[in-house]
Amino acid sequence: MNVPVILGLLGRLLIVYAGAMCIPLILAVFLGEWSIYSFLLAVIITGIPGLVLIRHAKADIKIGVREAFVAVAGAWILASLTGALPYWFANVVPTYIDAVFETVSGLTTTGASVINDVEVLPQSILLWRSLTHWLGGMGIIVLFIVLLPKTGMGSVLLFNAEVPGPTNDRVMPRIRDTATSLWKIYLIFTAICALLLWMAGMTFLDAINYAFATIATGGFSTKNTSIMYYDSLTIEMILTFFMILSGANFVIYLTVWRKKTMKAFRNTELMVYLLIITTATLAIAGSLWFNAGNSPGYSFRHALFQVATIMTTTGYASA
Repeated sequence: MNVPVILGLLGRLLIVYAGAMCIPLILAVFLGEWSIYSFLLAVIITGIPGLVLIRHAKADIKIGVREAFVAVAGAWILASLTGALPYWFANVVPTYIDAVFETVSGLTTTGASVINDVEVLPQSILLWRSLTHWLGGMGIIVLFIVLLPKTGMGSVLLFNAEVPGPTNDRVMPRIRDTATSLWKIYLIFTAICALLLWMAGMTFLDAINYAFATIATGGFSTKNTSIMYYDSLTIEMILTFFMILSGANFVIYLTVWRKKTMKAFRNTELMVYLLIITTATLAIAGSLWFNAGNSPGYSFRHALFQVATIMTTTGYASA
C-alpha cells in the first residue's frame, strides 16, 4: 500500500474541507457573531495538517484500489472529526462526542440531532450544520474528484469506492467530467430551491439552509418545530417538489443534461418511485379525509408532504 499517496489525498481533502469552513466563517464575520473564533480555529486546525500532508506527499498521484478505499474511509473519518470542531469550540454541544454525532448526522444526511434548541444558535453554526448535509448529500469524494489534479484511473477508483452498489456504465468513461456535471446539477437544484423559498417568505439565510438540507434529503432545520413553524402551503409544496426531485436517481438528470433528451424520464425506477409516492399519498389523504374528518385540501396537503419527506428520508415535519 502506498501510504504517501493516501496521505497526499487526505491532505488535499482537509484543504477543501477547511475551505468549506470559511463560508460560515465569512458569515460570522459579516454578522459579528461570537462564533468567529470557533470557525477560525477550526479552519487552522483542519487546514495546516492538510498543507503539511500535501508538502510531504508524492507529487505524482497514482492511486490503486487499496489506496482508493483507504483514502475514502479516511476522508469520511477526518471530515467527521474536523467538522465537529466548530460545534465544540462554540460550546453549542456539551461534549466533543456530541459534536462528532451532529457532524456525522449531517454528512450522512441522517438528520438526527443532539441540539435541543436550534433557534438560539448563531446563523454561522446553522449554516455549517446545513452545509454538512449538502456536502455529504452528493458526496465529499465526488466534489474532491472535481477539484483533484488529473489522476487517470485514480478518479474512477475513488468514485467506485465512494458510491455504493453497481455503477452505470454511462457515467464511467470520463469520471471527472461526470463528477463535475453532477455537482453542476446539484448546484442548480439548490439555487432554484433557495430562490423559490426566499420568494415564498423565508429569510434569505433560512432559504439557503433549507435548500441545502432539502436537496441533500437531510432534514436539518433552523426551527425547533421544523416546517410546521411556517404553516405555509407554498413553502410546503416547494419543499415537496424538491424532496421528490432529489430523492430520484441523479443519473437520470445527468443523462438529460448530457444528451438533451427527455427520454431518460421514462426510466422504470423513476416510474415505480413516483407510483409509490402517488399511491401512498392517495391512501393517506383518504384516511385523513374519511377517518379523521379533515377537509380534502388539508388531507392531501399533509399526506403528500409526509409521504415525500418519508420516502426521501428527509425527515421534515409539517404537523
